[in-house]
Amino acid sequence: MRVVLLAFCLIAVSAGQQTATKADPNLAAAVAHLERKDYQSAIRSLELAVQAAAHSNPEIYVLLATAHLNLKEPEAAFEACWRGLQAVPGSPQLERYYVSLVLTLSRPEERAPRFEEALQSAPDSPYFQLALGRVLAEADWHNNRAEDLLRAAARKLPKDPEARYRYADWLCSHEKNELCVTEISAALALDQTNLVAQMQGLAYLGNAQDGLDHPAAAERAYKRSQEFNARLGWPNRRISAYYARFLLGQGRTEEAERILNELVQRAPDCGPAHRELARLYVNTGRLQQAIDEGRLALSYPQGSLEDERAVHLNLIKAYYLLGRNEEAEQHRQWVKDHPN
Repeated sequence: MRVVLLAFCLIAVSAGQQTATKADPNLAAAVAHLERKDYQSAIRSLELAVQAAAHSNPEIYVLLATAHLNLKEPEAAFEACWRGLQAVPGSPQLERYYVSLVLTLSRPEERAPRFEEALQSAPDSPYFQLALGRVLAEADWHNNRAEDLLRAAARKLPKDPEARYRYADWLCSHEKNELCVTEISAALALDQTNLVAQMQGLAYLGNAQDGLDHPAAAERAYKRSQEFNARLGWPNRRISAYYARFLLGQGRTEEAERILNELVQRAPDCGPAHRELARLYVNTGRLQQAIDEGRLALSYPQGSLEDERAVHLNLIKAYYLLGRNEEAEQHRQWVKDHPN
């Protein structure tokens, strides 16, 4: 959180130096105070600037919120940004800043109500639509309103990689594969410098192409995703697990097993890797190993209810095949109690 806020503060001050010092002496004074880290004086100058600018300059409210953040006054920062949203409606700068404040400073349960309020104030804002859609989708992937909001944001922000990626993520998770290919291809073309986005986007693309029964295209996407993954200083372990799952689906068991074994050796807490190993062991008749991996998988986060159900379903199959019906029934009951 600290790094994000500091970076934003520096950006805001730089922008203020370029645009405001000639037009508004109060804002110029505030910028100078911020550079000296005299935040109380900056706030006094900014409040004068609010009056002098007749509430028309979004930069004032961004700097005002930033000053309060540096004084560790998050609620005052929210209030300053909200004043700006009311004074300068439709300002992309303020809307984006408010979204960053909510995502950075609010508790998870506070985010949706804050974005709901913001969207009521500005119903056509793509930034608030994107933010609320993201929060609703993360809480419940079956939320139809999340789809509507993410789709609307992607349509209004066709050159915004995040908007396209978020919508593509939702499409991929709901196996709307043709639309996912379209959205993710557009997003990948928009920002080719972000290695993390390229890695994740190509994994989505591989998953969608696999769902469309285009194995060659899927493998190209997965391999490119793996290449980007290898270039990161902190490789995403789930990406390797997804590629292994694809290989399993193609009957390439030895390749998948090699990747998964390497993955659990490097990252023994990778739940998806243990899940896919359990699936592999069931398919190859190594039932006790499947049970051991399934138990391990359940001790680590899976990422979604669907993935957690997959672990239990593998365990049901392994236990039944071993004649351990009572243990299988326990997992069958869990699946029954947790419908997808």
